[in-house]
Amino acid sequence: FDLVAAAGGTLNWTDESGVEVTSTVVDRGAGTAVTKKQVLPLKSAALANYIVQPDDDIRFNRVYTVVNGGQVDLEGEIRSPGSYQITHGERLSELLVQAGGLTDVAYPYGTVYLRKSIAAQESVGYQRVADQLQTQLLVGLGQVSSSGGTTLSPDAIAGMQALIGQLRNQAPIGRVSFIADPSILAAHPERDPMLEPGDVVYIPQRPSTVSVLGEVTQPGSYPFSADKSWGDYLDQAGGFGRYADTSHTFIVYPDGTAQSVDSSWFRFDSAKIPPGSVIFVPKDILQINWTLLAITGGEILKDLAVSAASLAVLHQAK
Repeated sequence: FDLVAAAGGTLNWTDESGVEVTSTVVDRGAGTAVTKKQVLPLKSAALANYIVQPDDDIRFNRVYTVVNGGQVDLEGEIRSPGSYQITHGERLSELLVQAGGLTDVAYPYGTVYLRKSIAAQESVGYQRVADQLQTQLLVGLGQVSSSGGTTLSPDAIAGMQALIGQLRNQAPIGRVSFIADPSILAAHPERDPMLEPGDVVYIPQRPSTVSVLGEVTQPGSYPFSADKSWGDYLDQAGGFGRYADTSHTFIVYPDGTAQSVDSSWFRFDSAKIPPGSVIFVPKDILQINWTLLAITGGEILKDLAVSAASLAVLHQAK
């Protein structure tokens, strides 16, 4: 008790029913040590009269509870939006019921679900790719210096430096592709995510536009029409810009999934684009030898395009 008092006493959530005491007796002459572990109630006579020895370890555990699981923010077209305390193992469908469900104008297909742990993974991935590109650039410059050749053009060097800088400074989003439709969650429990502290769930109202962004003549949002393909929206934006990488054009759908499109077929592509989608045309990165990387250039550009388009969706939603 003297030691507990010296440490300032126990906290409100301390489990006083079982204090773990680990003690070790060392026999230096015999070269042996005997460790004994016991769990005793804090207010038991055995623990009250226990004499603390050198190297003892006394552990006070916290009472287990499903509460204090952290907070999740529900925003947008939810009947009672706000910050909610969650319990360990709580799922989104349960929290939506607690919040009163969705409003009549909610657009679950456009759910924006942000998660801190996913953002952290994205950040690590961007830095890893930037390191790979930096190594490739140094190797290429070294070859130029030793051979006197021109394996990398000035445009390629500038393009790689710009891409490395973009990756270094890229803000991770942490968006999870997800549709917060209560009917879908009820029919498919495996799609009902277990909530994590810090999650943000935003459900917009049904949009009426499709955005065309990136290297196009006139970036912007254009009225949705059910009979338009992505090529029609591209035409409204004035077509590809001067520095467009036409082979890596992407569509980011309202749920956060992305699909690349073949620009050579856009005049004949009859695939319909749902409202709230973003058509993104990335900038061409000149003469980079992607084969020297562990991942392809298309994957790098796709990640950046999806990230940029997702940010556009978030800005539109809010």
